[in-house]
Amino acid sequence: MNYLRIFLILFLFSLVSGCEDEPIKQSLNKSLLIPLKIGNEWTYIDSSVNAEGTHAFVETKTYVIIKDSIWNEEKMFMFNRTDFLDINLYGYFLNRADGTYLFDSSNIANEPQMFIKFPVYKNNGFKGYTDFLIVSNIDTSYTTPAGLFNCIMYESIKSDKNNSYYIHYFSPGIGHIASEYYYKNIGEDYYLVRTVILTSYKFK
Repeated sequence: MNYLRIFLILFLFSLVSGCEDEPIKQSLNKSLLIPLKIGNEWTYIDSSVNAEGTHAFVETKTYVIIKDSIWNEEKMFMFNRTDFLDINLYGYFLNRADGTYLFDSSNIANEPQMFIKFPVYKNNGFKGYTDFLIVSNIDTSYTTPAGLFNCIMYESIKSDKNNSYYIHYFSPGIGHIASEYYYKNIGEDYYLVRTVILTSYKFK
């Protein structure tokens, strides 16, 4: 009987310890990179960084999905900042099997364009909505005020012709976690000029 009690105590202790060692926040549905549903919202701190590495300007931005629409039998969702409700600043987003697409009626093609690819593999390259992106890591941790997340790193292309590049961090089932923007002068190394970091999120 004593052996049985000891076993049960050790078993329960292992369960509790396992939970405490698992601080990474994740949605249960990781089949989608960005969960699109009316009422879902994400709040970020958008900070510019000066040459000394300190934050020169800080702004809090909350993005919420306010409505949906149907395009060719596909459901699309509109994002907006909470201080600009009912103004279509960004267009409509929709999830497909190969990633999230953006439908912008001002686009000449008048077709949804790839916004971010998912699922992906390391070194996967693709044309995003504005730039060509490379998947530099598919399992990296990123800590924010909203928690610790397992992320995919999407990077823009570095070249001698580009004086800027950026990195986006996305966590499957949660969405956009953070972005880092870098700049360089001719003959110098890149340095950080802006960060966008998730501080909280609420899903319906």
